Amino acid sequence: LCRQNGEKALLELSSHPGYSISPMFDKMSGTFYFGYFLELGFGPKENAILATYDGTFITRVDDGGVLNIAHGDIKEGVDLTMKPGPRTPREQEEHKKLMNGSRCFIIN
Repeated sequence: LCRQNGEKALLELSSHPGYSISPMFDKMSGTFYFGYFLELGFGPKENAILATYDGTFITRVDDGGVLNIAHGDIKEGVDLTMKPGPRTPREQEEHKKLMNGSRCFIIN
C-alpha cells in the first residue's frame, strides 16, 4: 500500500499473518455528534479492506471512505474508524485539516 499510484491493496497485517484491518459492521452508522463512521478492528484476512493510498488518504475502494483516528486524538490505543471520504479537490484540502489531521497518513 505504500505506493502512491492508486494501486489497490488489501490491508493485511504482516505482523499477524492471517489477520487484517477489517470493518466491524457491514455499513457506516451515524450519530448526531460524530456524523457517519464505521468502526474498524482486527479480523480474518478474508475480511480485509481493499484500499488505495494517494500520499495522504488511505481510501476504501468500495465506497471512498477514508481511514480516520477517532476524535482526532492521535495517540496509542485510540480507535481506528472510517469516515466518508472527500469527493472534490476542495473537500480533500478541508479533510487534511479536520480533527488534527486524523485522516492523513504517512506510510514508511
